[in-house]
Amino acid sequence: LEQRLDHRLASLRGEVLKDARGAEAMKDESAAALEGLRREVVQQKAELEGRLERLRVEHTTASATRESFEFRIREGHEDFRKSADAALGALREEVATLERRTASGLDARLASLREEAATTQRKLAAEMRAELRAAMKQEQTSIAALDEQLWLTDQRLGQRID
Repeated sequence: LEQRLDHRLASLRGEVLKDARGAEAMKDESAAALEGLRREVVQQKAELEGRLERLRVEHTTASATRESFEFRIREGHEDFRKSADAALGALREEVATLERRTASGLDARLASLREEAATTQRKLAAEMRAELRAAMKQEQTSIAALDEQLWLTDQRLGQRID
């Protein structure tokens, strides 16, 4: 029995030793696999940090560009507003000048037309007076001729009656 037990003990020691070697091998494999995973994680971490840094730089660049662009837009709007205001002011001034010129031109033309109308009225009044005088003289002459005829007829009639 002792032999069997020894044999069984030796067999168990062998199995334990074999299991220990297997466990050691598994430990070595696990350590190697763990080390490989650590390297891979470190490498991926480094890559991700690099990508993160590039993204930060791109973000910073985009933000700076956006701010510059917004500044230029505001500046462009201000320049446009100033130009539009200046153009509008010049246009208003030109319209006012044209209104003054037109008003003064119209005033001068109106004065000229009034003078022309007054002159024409005086001429027509003078012509009318002259025509009226001529017509009156003609009527006076006609009346004088009729009066003379009437006087002569009266004289003849009076002679016949006598």
